[in-house]
Amino acid sequence: MSNPISMALNDVDSRAPLLQQASDLLYGLIDLAPQLGALRLVLPPETLAWRLQLLQQGSTWLTPRLKDIQQRTLVLAGQQDLLIPSKDEAQRLGKALPRARTRVMADRGHALLQEAGVDLYQLLEAEGFYISQRCMSHGRPSTNASDGGAASFGKTHPIQLPTARELQLDSEGLVSTIKRLTSPVYYSTTADGQVVRGLGGVPVPQRPVLLVGNHQFFAGDMYPMINQFVDELGVLPRGLAHPVVFAGPEALTAAGRSSGMREDGSSRDKKDEGAGAAQFSSLLSTYGAVPVSGKNMHQLLANGEIVLLYPGGAREAFKRKGETYKILWPGKAEFVRMAAKFGATIVPFAAIGCDEAVTHHLTADEVEQLQKLLAPLPFKLPWQQQREVDAERVRRIPAARVGVNATMEDVDAFGKVSFAQGTQLVARCTLSDMCV
Repeated sequence: MSNPISMALNDVDSRAPLLQQASDLLYGLIDLAPQLGALRLVLPPETLAWRLQLLQQGSTWLTPRLKDIQQRTLVLAGQQDLLIPSKDEAQRLGKALPRARTRVMADRGHALLQEAGVDLYQLLEAEGFYISQRCMSHGRPSTNASDGGAASFGKTHPIQLPTARELQLDSEGLVSTIKRLTSPVYYSTTADGQVVRGLGGVPVPQRPVLLVGNHQFFAGDMYPMINQFVDELGVLPRGLAHPVVFAGPEALTAAGRSSGMREDGSSRDKKDEGAGAAQFSSLLSTYGAVPVSGKNMHQLLANGEIVLLYPGGAREAFKRKGETYKILWPGKAEFVRMAAKFGATIVPFAAIGCDEAVTHHLTADEVEQLQKLLAPLPFKLPWQQQREVDAERVRRIPAARVGVNATMEDVDAFGKVSFAQGTQLVARCTLSDMCV
């Protein structure tokens, strides 16, 4: 038999309204299947058109709200669906929902869960979506059915650890890209002073724990490190991340664009603008990251969590010319006093390698001087207009710190035009190994 869609399209007038085209196509398909002819009596054209209109109204209302659905979501679709474009819709939902995992089954059709050989339990198992026992980030048993649910993401509440399969699938994306670029190698020191490869020497059972270290260039180190702890030790450090991560995809994209940084490592595509930023943000919060603040750190330590802190923040991540491996921390290490209050074990760490991956040829001031030598244009170029829009979005992002000393006076300049536009970088052919 020929493709029934193609056959049914013979009776569809392409000049008619979309709702009428959809109605004609459906009845064309019904005519091709005599056994379904009774649907004409059950579902007359007027009723079908009304239902399609309701569906359109519901979709219009729901689409802008998809980003607010914080729960983990599994989207299943059949690639051979000949009634509606389920594959395209599944991919759209996968980008729109913050924590969606998409599975398109090649040999399945419209009602794939009703087809022989499809086992929903096995699908959930394969995607790491079925959980028989909760493991919580604070190391204690779960006592409530809502523990680690959607309300916990981006908050200081204990969250549920990802399953081994979830960890594997998430590692195949952004983490694999970062690991491929940096080749990270981890070493730790045991209680007797022996240096061992891996994280086996980190005293994670002595809760709470505060991990304190330096940011490497471009700050691509938080999630790979969290991933390594979960994979190797079965614990989930709660990262304290810059507020830009939680300011929404538009703000994160603007900050990344201003700093010259790509959130997902892919080429820029206007129609997917913000998708990579949204996925990066939701990935960090899914793995326990919260906005950096004294209040959040206090609550995490009070809960007995393992906390991951980079005191240098964005300023240290975006080093300037001549600042290779320079530690840019506030003069007052308030985190020490807070850790002492809760009897936390402080584990310092150092990271090297990424600062050697780039060479600064010009400072921001030098670039600004060069721009002054050029005659101003009587109009603004598209990239200049975009830069002004980005700067306004970044200005609305909450500051990571308030009242720091002189050596950190511009710690909140993340993505600001005066800083970002002048940081010109030339990457070397290969990135150095990162040792932690």
